[in-house]
Amino acid sequence: MGSESPATPERKVLSWAELQARCRAVADEVAKPPGVQCVAGVPRGGLVPAAIIAERLRLPLVSIDAVEALGRRVLVVDDLIDSGATAARFVDRCAFVALFRKPWSPFQECASFTVDRWLVFPWEVDAGEAPAVDAVLRLLQVAGLDTTGVEGVAAELVDFLVGVARSELLRRTERPLPS
Repeated sequence: MGSESPATPERKVLSWAELQARCRAVADEVAKPPGVQCVAGVPRGGLVPAAIIAERLRLPLVSIDAVEALGRRVLVVDDLIDSGATAARFVDRCAFVALFRKPWSPFQECASFTVDRWLVFPWEVDAGEAPAVDAVLRLLQVAGLDTTGVEGVAAELVDFLVGVARSELLRRTERPLPS
């Protein structure tokens, strides 16, 4: 009888800003493990985080195939540890880290941030769903504001602005707009 993951009814859509912040935090936590000379990402979820972490650590990004030849000299990055099956393939062969872990996941030491919801990463979002929210967050950051934890407010602001724009366009054209 294997362990089953509990149902995760809620989902959390990560913005690019949140992803970059988490990658920076992970890079700062691992701070170039001893002997590590390069970074590789687990396809597909670990590829983008690996690139961000490699840049932060000032290490080259290499193919996951390098693990075979380089072993412990590679820091392998994944997006999430859930069942632990992917982590199990790497933890004994190289340095391994993930951005997130589920509470029931093995290899808890490989990811310091626990999430109990379904995560939707920016590269998994339908076109048009997250870019507007990311744009609002970037605008607030440019204005010098701390955007930590305000993604929901940014999403509400985008919805509000779309509603206002639709109303104004409808008023100006006197014709119904498609939904």
